[in-house]
Amino acid sequence: MNCPECGAPENLCQTRFDEFLVLEFTDAGYGAVHHLTVATYMVQHSSKMTREGWLHERGLLREFLVESKLPPPKAVALASCAWKARSFRIDS
Repeated sequence: MNCPECGAPENLCQTRFDEFLVLEFTDAGYGAVHHLTVATYMVQHSSKMTREGWLHERGLLREFLVESKLPPPKAVALASCAWKARSFRIDS
């Protein structure tokens, strides 16, 4: 069955999203785009949010992609700490 929101076959969207999150929290290179991964997934899966939440995520994506803005420094620092603090790997 395809995802009713984004059309991905066999609901692979959630599987792919989860796989990206694992990469983002185990590899700093992937972690650098965490803000894009989450916002993009959420915009494509609007049933997971209120209308206000969806509009907020859409606005963030516009800022990141059209206006070339970066996420707030605090968010970047938190994401950076998440993968640096680990002394183990998560294998998918």
